[in-house]
Amino acid sequence: MLKLLHTADWHLGKTFKNTDFSLLEIQQEILKEIVEIAEKEDVDIVFIAGDIFDSYNPPFKAEELFYSTLKELTANGRRLVIAIAGNHDAPEKFDVPRPLAAGFHAMVICGSPQDDLTLFSFKTNHFELKGERNFLHASFPSKNTSISLLVLPYPSEARLKVSTNYEEHLKNILQAIPPYRADDYIIVSHLFVQGGQKSGSERDFTIGGAQLIPSHFFPKHASYVALGHLHRYQRLGKNIFYSGSIFPFDIQEANQKKGVLIRRPDGKVEFYPFAYQKSVKSLNFNTIDEALEQSANYKHSLVFLRFPPLAVGTEEIVKLKQAYSQNLLGIHFEMPKIEIDRPISVVDLTPKELFIEFYKAQYNQTPNETMVELFLKFVEELKNETH
Repeated sequence: MLKLLHTADWHLGKTFKNTDFSLLEIQQEILKEIVEIAEKEDVDIVFIAGDIFDSYNPPFKAEELFYSTLKELTANGRRLVIAIAGNHDAPEKFDVPRPLAAGFHAMVICGSPQDDLTLFSFKTNHFELKGERNFLHASFPSKNTSISLLVLPYPSEARLKVSTNYEEHLKNILQAIPPYRADDYIIVSHLFVQGGQKSGSERDFTIGGAQLIPSHFFPKHASYVALGHLHRYQRLGKNIFYSGSIFPFDIQEANQKKGVLIRRPDGKVEFYPFAYQKSVKSLNFNTIDEALEQSANYKHSLVFLRFPPLAVGTEEIVKLKQAYSQNLLGIHFEMPKIEIDRPISVVDLTPKELFIEFYKAQYNQTPNETMVELFLKFVEELKNETH
C-alpha cells in the first residue's frame, strides 16, 4: 500500500464565527505545517477532501495561498495531490486552473461530481495517472504498486443534476466498479455520513444539497474513504474517516484536537496533530481588572472574554483590546436578571426618562449625563433617518 495524507475543510478566507477576526494568517501557518508533514512522512498522495475555501468568492489572498500550497505539496511532481470541491466551494472556481494543473504539477483539481477525469491522464518521473469518468488509476513503478480512486466532489442533487431517486443515484456512483485493476482502492468525497458528529461551524446542507448518507453505501472493498465536511476528526466503522477542519472556527470547537490523517503502507491510520500552538479559549472573568491582570498568560491563544453584568465604558473596552492585542476574538457581557417590584408604565415617559429607567433596571445605578446625551443624540439621528 501507498502512504496517504488526508486533510479537509481548510475554509481559506474564513473569519471566526460571529466575529470579523480573519483566520487567513493562521491558516497560512497551518498549511506550511501540512507541507512539512507531507515531506517528513514522505507520503505518496495527498487528499484535500473539500471546503478548501469558505465561500464561492474567496479573497484573492486565499486563492493565492491555496495554489501555492498545492505546488509545494506536489514537490515538483514527486507527489500526487488530489483536491476536490466541497459545499462551500464554487465548482467553476476549479475549472480555470485544470489545464495548468494536469500533468504540469501533478495535481488533480476537481470541482464538479460530473467532471470527466480523462483530462487528468499524464505521466511524471514518479507515477503514471489515467482518468475515466469519476475514476483515477495511479501506478507507481518504483514501488511496484498501483491504486484506483473514486474522486467525487460534493455530490448534491443540484450538482449531480438529479431531481428524483437521489439516494439510489448516489449509491450507484459510490458502488460502481472501477474500470481499472489495482492493488488498492480509495474513495475521496465531501459528504455527511449518518452517525457522524457535527462540531457547530459546519453549514447545513439545504434544499438541492446532499442528504445524510448511510455508511453502507460505501463498498467494503474500499480500504480507505477520505471525507470532508464534518469538522471533528472521527472514524465511522472500519474504513470511513473525517480528518476534521484544520483549526477551530467556532468557540464550540475550542477544545478539539486538529491535525491530518496518515494512512501507512501497512493499512494503519494515525491522527497526526498539528504542532501549531495558537489555541482558542473562552475565558470567564468577574471584573475588567481581573481580565487585564491575566492577559499576559494568553499571549499564544485566541480568546473570547466573558463577563457577568457590568457597567463599563469605552475606556475599559479599549484597555481590554490593547491588553489582548491581536488575539481578541470578542467580548460578551451577560444580561442581568431583572426583578421588578412594581410594573412601570412607559406610556407617558419621554425617551430620556425611558432610557434612565431601563439603565437603572439593568445596572442598578443612574446613567451619567454624558451617556444620556449620547442616547438622545442617537434617537434624534434615528428620527432623521426614518423621516
